[in-house]
Amino acid sequence: MISKCAGVGIKKLLLVCDVGNEISKKVIISNGGILQSIGDSDTEGTLIETYKIDLPIFS
Repeated sequence: MISKCAGVGIKKLLLVCDVGNEISKKVIISNGGILQSIGDSDTEGTLIETYKIDLPIFS
């Protein structure tokens, strides 16, 4: 999925997951995700983490 995004010219991805979702965090981080923020979700009492992945530019 990430390589497809880069292939169509997307430069940056923002991904979110619940604070307690360790598996998603590991996948995001292993693909270059950098934690940007922790905040409230639309679901009451749930915190989410937002990660940014900068994609390589192919020419």
